[in-house]
Amino acid sequence: MTSAEEENFPRGCRKVNLPQKRPKDENLFHTENIHKVKKSKKSKRNQKETATDDTFHNSLKIQGTLSYNKIQEGMIILGCIRHITNFSLEVELPGLTFGFVHITNISDAFTKHLSNILEENEESQDVLRDMFKIGQFVIVKVLSIENEEKGT
Repeated sequence: MTSAEEENFPRGCRKVNLPQKRPKDENLFHTENIHKVKKSKKSKRNQKETATDDTFHNSLKIQGTLSYNKIQEGMIILGCIRHITNFSLEVELPGLTFGFVHITNISDAFTKHLSNILEENEESQDVLRDMFKIGQFVIVKVLSIENEEKGT
């Protein structure tokens, strides 16, 4: 082979990249202060919308969590059905409070339906289970308050 062919097809010889000299720094972990300019975001809301939102939030009166001491007769509360028996519903209210709804206190129409069932001597023991499901949300009205001491 000629020397021209060896230059075109070098074998095993690579050009060595020499390391570049870096400037010496006394502090190796020094970070440069780079100030990034942040663009201000434009407000997407109108001033009218924020004004109505502010008046809405100011009109709300937040009372805190519901407890047995704060429940009063006549309150209307959203609850979740926890347990269903033959004659009552156990409802979980906010703040880990519980209440019971007797079968005759559900509604006037339901009470009439129950009296029709009793008059016709039909046996339907799962009337409440047919109408309600565990986990269903219901609106309840507090008729009376009874304190029962149950300890765990």
